[in-house]
Amino acid sequence: MNSLRYITALLIVLSAYATGAAATGAAATGAAATGAAATGAAATGAAATGAAATGGGDELYMPREIRRAYERGSRSMSGAPGDGYWQNGADYELRVRVNPATRLCSGEADITYYNNSPDTLRHVLLKLHQNMNRSGAARLFPLGERAVTEGMRIGQLRVDGTERTFLPDAGEARIEGANCVVTLPAPLTPGGQVEMDVQWDFTIPVNTGEGGGNPRMGTYENGALFLAYWYPKVAVYDDVRGWDTHSYNGEHEFYNDYGDYRVVIDVPEGYGVWATGMLANAEEVLRAPVLDRYRTALRSDTVVRIVNEAEAKAQSAFIADEGRTRWVYAGTQLPDFAFGMARGYRWDGIGARVGTRRIFVDAAYDPLAASFQSVAEEGGVAVRMMSAARPGVPFPYPGITVFNGHYGMEFPMIVNDGEFPNRILNVYVHAHEIAHSYFPFMVGTDETRYAWMDEGMAYFLPVDVQKRLSDYDHMIRAARTYERFAGSEHDYPMMLPSTASAGDDLQIIAYLKPALAFAVLRELLGEEVFDTALRTFITRWEGKHPLPWDFFHTFDHAAGQSLHWFWKPWFFEPGVPDLAIEGVERDGAMSTVIVRRVGSMPVPVHMQITLQGGETKNVIKTAETWKEGGSELRFRIDHEAPITAVRIGAPWIPDANPADNNWTP
Repeated sequence: MNSLRYITALLIVLSAYATGAAATGAAATGAAATGAAATGAAATGAAATGAAATGGGDELYMPREIRRAYERGSRSMSGAPGDGYWQNGADYELRVRVNPATRLCSGEADITYYNNSPDTLRHVLLKLHQNMNRSGAARLFPLGERAVTEGMRIGQLRVDGTERTFLPDAGEARIEGANCVVTLPAPLTPGGQVEMDVQWDFTIPVNTGEGGGNPRMGTYENGALFLAYWYPKVAVYDDVRGWDTHSYNGEHEFYNDYGDYRVVIDVPEGYGVWATGMLANAEEVLRAPVLDRYRTALRSDTVVRIVNEAEAKAQSAFIADEGRTRWVYAGTQLPDFAFGMARGYRWDGIGARVGTRRIFVDAAYDPLAASFQSVAEEGGVAVRMMSAARPGVPFPYPGITVFNGHYGMEFPMIVNDGEFPNRILNVYVHAHEIAHSYFPFMVGTDETRYAWMDEGMAYFLPVDVQKRLSDYDHMIRAARTYERFAGSEHDYPMMLPSTASAGDDLQIIAYLKPALAFAVLRELLGEEVFDTALRTFITRWEGKHPLPWDFFHTFDHAAGQSLHWFWKPWFFEPGVPDLAIEGVERDGAMSTVIVRRVGSMPVPVHMQITLQGGETKNVIKTAETWKEGGSELRFRIDHEAPITAVRIGAPWIPDANPADNNWTP
């Protein structure tokens, strides 16, 4: 989640909307009226809100670098990985020491990088995301004075035992923004591996919570810290572009390879640590009663208070040796690693049952954060519901922690969330960040270029969870919010690379439009077909790097039809969703209601017809009714009493101009 800007936007929308005004148009129920037929050619000329699409071939547009990957066989037009698919990766042994008093984070890394590609590599690219905080760095996120640092300082860098220098003219390593290009002592041939040893440190940025801090990590006002992007990480080298050279700018998110992690986190006495992976030395860091409760929580159907308020206040829950505690966390096939640390935090946990497994869902939080007291239980509900229903794939990790930091940001097996002013927003953020466990972590999408593949899914997947826990439908909010921007200069096609947009533009194409598109598609295909297609996509690409075209092709094959008529206007082309009631033609006891598609994006027709005396007739047609490109639908209605009103739309269906969605005689 692009935390600060998006959370601010949510607060604005909720303050205006959550007080009660639902969208115009009732949700249509009941049998569709007889006699609906699509007629008319696609609209010509540009209407103010976007003309209906006029066709132009069935093939989806592919940039040349994407097409080359398919031609080489690393991807297939079925949507599955091709016979020639490959993927590189790295394993990490990390040791880190944190001094909150000086805000110094220092570490050592032993990295093993595997070249599974068919290419010989002459350099390796390391990501130094902390360099976004350097004075003068190019970034798209404002930083307060104490969040500006020197970035990441590399003290030593060895490759296969050979030291790499940073001399301006003759060095074997150079730093370019938030990237470090390391020349290898010898070419890394296909199937080979290389060992890298790195020592580094950096000053942890201060996050004041007033909009001037780092958007995803740092120190907080209550003394807690959240450490993300804290170690040199090997960039993705893939079958499309080679090295991912995007330099982190604070706005656009991440693209990560997978690997195994073992991390030793050295902190001062009294600090608890919660992290990616599972705690590997619990008996060495948890005092006896806390250890017992922790072990109970791992297998408990109800929430266990692992660290209570008294222990939190006394800072007596953890074992120290010479004033320090060393926490060890480990995990396999992880795309990243982050951790939070705090003194005086409560700790709750539950062993949420998913099939024959238990997922350890825990919350670590400031005792003053009242809403966090129910977070472990709510997290358990989210994990169980998403595993069973949407997406209906078992939760991919053995645990997930909700850490009480600031804003809202996802990481593998841990999320960094603040506390918000109402339950609706608190539930939204926690469920959204937990949903990211599927995208981009279980399925390794490229968040940097195609943010809709993870943010849109993380908005869409937990909607039923959020409705259950807070009695609020965020799809309605998505529709109303998107309508404010539809057709404006901020309303870009979703297939525009995410790096070409920022701010409001990015929020629309990454969160709202894709979530609405998925909802329209799910109704169009039916839940069974849609859910089968989504699960097929997830299982095909688990632990891999799919492109949008892999997503589109998987759905085409699962649906048994080309959905390009849907993908093009929703994802590739400018345009808006906009239906209008053209009018009602009366003929005795029969009437014809004429619905026009003004905008190019296909949306369903949900229509409610009110007769004199109060009787209503409801009509539902999925977006497939526009498959052939028609611009007009004519619904013949048999009625005894005169028609007194017609209304189209439903709360979750976006419409760029809802003013023309109602008709009265």
